[in-house]
Amino acid sequence: MAKHLTYTNYSAGSRRGTASTVGIIVAALLIGIISVVILLATNDFDIKRALGMRTEEDTTVAAADTTLPAMAVITAPKDVYSFLLICGDDGEELSFMAEITVTLSTAEIAVNAVSPQQLLTYNGRMLTVEEMFRAHSYDLVSCYRENSNLAFDKYLRLTTSRFKRLMAELGPITVDIEYDIPYVIDEFTYTFRKGENSMTSDLLLKYMTLSATGEALLVNQEKALCTLLETHFTDALVEGGEDYFSSFITYFNTDISIYDYLDAADIINTLLRSDPTIASF
Repeated sequence: MAKHLTYTNYSAGSRRGTASTVGIIVAALLIGIISVVILLATNDFDIKRALGMRTEEDTTVAAADTTLPAMAVITAPKDVYSFLLICGDDGEELSFMAEITVTLSTAEIAVNAVSPQQLLTYNGRMLTVEEMFRAHSYDLVSCYRENSNLAFDKYLRLTTSRFKRLMAELGPITVDIEYDIPYVIDEFTYTFRKGENSMTSDLLLKYMTLSATGEALLVNQEKALCTLLETHFTDALVEGGEDYFSSFITYFNTDISIYDYLDAADIINTLLRSDPTIASF
């Protein structure tokens, strides 16, 4: 029995197959798009805005908020970081020592000057901070950490000559003095004048060591360090980045490395851009 066979031209069949495949793909895409739109709509997504359609609220452009909380972008391993800053020369008096605490969630930097008369326990003996610095200079950090309520993450230590060189490179800061303050060097009397004083490296160190005694001197030290941070702890550090860090870390004896900086660079930059509050406590 003869079979009735229908022969189809190859090119025509190919076109029909291609058309069929395209149709399936288009249908699948349409179903996918419709599903996404329904999903977004049920979750209060503004479809008109996403499609670029004008809405009434689009006529008013909100001002960009350039001030970000410190934790708005970066999530750090923890919220509070503490540093110990020490300035002084071996065999001489401690120039100043301060705790600097950074709280990222509130974008706050707190400065607390440490009294040289504060007592520490060292090898079963009671010594003042000043005595520790004179007799056991390089044990001071570990001893203070053991005796402190704050768990210090890192320390920064520098000599008086390096402090002055550092400040000469950074530039002067302006310190507002409430009244004339006389001070004596080598039996000569000088005066810190009332009002705003632009202090260079050497004069700033003199102010932080000779402008008062006791608690009053600690207040002046905190005031100077807060002003220093407010003046120089700015977005310029963000722009300078690694080069800036590499330049200034050489002034210090510290356990902060370039790797520490690189790991924390994003956190530091976010804090700088958040306009942190800097104050003593």
